[in-house]
Amino acid sequence: MKTSRNPVSVMDYIHESYLRYYDSAFWMRDESIMEERRELLLEPGVMAQEVLLEAVPVYPSEIPVAEACEKTGLSTHTAKHLGPIVFGQDNIKLRRHQAEALEYAIAGDGKGRKNVVVTSGTGSGKTESFLLPLLARLIEERAVGAGSSTINPWWERQLGNGDSKWEHLRSNGHHSVTPAVRAMVLYPTNALVEDQVSRLRQAAIRGAEAMGGPLFYFGRYTGATPGGTSFPPCPSSEHLAQLAA
Repeated sequence: MKTSRNPVSVMDYIHESYLRYYDSAFWMRDESIMEERRELLLEPGVMAQEVLLEAVPVYPSEIPVAEACEKTGLSTHTAKHLGPIVFGQDNIKLRRHQAEALEYAIAGDGKGRKNVVVTSGTGSGKTESFLLPLLARLIEERAVGAGSSTINPWWERQLGNGDSKWEHLRSNGHHSVTPAVRAMVLYPTNALVEDQVSRLRQAAIRGAEAMGGPLFYFGRYTGATPGGTSFPPCPSSEHLAQLAA
């Protein structure tokens, strides 16, 4: 009879595999001692911890991107490109908290408040909850143009040619928007940064393809970033008093 595979049966299988290994590799003639060892190994926390199961709720995708953008007051241009840039495909439906985050971050709550706090479980789409309004603003801003579309394909040319030198796009001076920092995303750990940076890269590539030029640039700064930090000297109390006067 074939047993179904579930976390408990898998854990039991692993227990039995280790016990068989101990009984064969460290066999003893006295069966009572071996039985006592088996009982000790099966104590919680000795060979393994008790199985802990966490139920992951289902977060249905129910609100089309175009509908969320229309409710927020975003243009049809943004509604057309937002889904493919963030998710990589058309006809995406947002989860309710993602649509609400987009609405309140862009349009506010009617009282001028636009700050959003999203608390939800693992795999619920919290990253998209802040990426959607962030990239929506960038698409709206770059509706008149996304910078130069002239990319220097230096990797396709042989070394030694005069045009084989790499040149970043921001050096050509063909920008239709004012260079500035649009957003700062803070992560609590470097590991989370490494996990999320791939999404930013994918969004940047999709944005460049959809907009005919770079939609945005981003930099990553962690404790492993080369360089250092310096802090200005703390002003004296007399200096602060002069400034206050």
